[in-house]
Amino acid sequence: MFFVLFFSLMNCLSAAAYAPFEFDFTSEDGSTYRIEMRPIETTLQDRLCLGKTYGSAIPMSSYMDGTVRSQAEIDKRFKNYTEWTNHKGYPWVCAMAFLKSVSAEESQLTAGQFLGQLVIEPWDDNGDAELSYVLVEGCWNKGICTALVAKLLELVIPCLKGNTHMYKIRKLWATARPNNVGSWKVLEKNNFSKEEGLGAVHSSTVETAAAPTDRWKYYIQIV
Repeated sequence: MFFVLFFSLMNCLSAAAYAPFEFDFTSEDGSTYRIEMRPIETTLQDRLCLGKTYGSAIPMSSYMDGTVRSQAEIDKRFKNYTEWTNHKGYPWVCAMAFLKSVSAEESQLTAGQFLGQLVIEPWDDNGDAELSYVLVEGCWNKGICTALVAKLLELVIPCLKGNTHMYKIRKLWATARPNNVGSWKVLEKNNFSKEEGLGAVHSSTVETAAAPTDRWKYYIQIV
């Protein structure tokens, strides 16, 4: 079924959709950034970049169950993301973000560095997919993640709404821990709705104080 989904998306995405694009962003403190987003590539650079998020304790401390992923797990993700992108026609299954330039007011980030990745991953045959994002530590509390999600949705949602094939993405979901204010604010600022009456999502992972597994669910209705 994943093949059917990716084939459908391939037909509604033009070749231009694969092209990297840049945009400017100004944070509340007046710092200005020029950011590049592009689909993941089969390069050593992108493989190592995934390790800077999935394989690092601080970025992963607020992601899912808080567990740092092993190199084997990171390599598996890299393999899946690049295969889906290059062979199944879905260029934005994993979007990589890089800082092209930055104003003098910014002291934590430098031009050329990797910012993080955003992933849109199909769940099942019911038309559900999940958005997730992990950014390196220096990007937090600047509004960068909100801007990245907005730009990604700006590209992807019109394509999904225009998909006339039998299989559709019905809802795009995302989760955030209640205590991770920055993460759920990203979703609310990008017009995600909180799932009413459901409460938290409970993982099979044993919950600890350091890595709580309860998460709020948010969604955007696509079709």
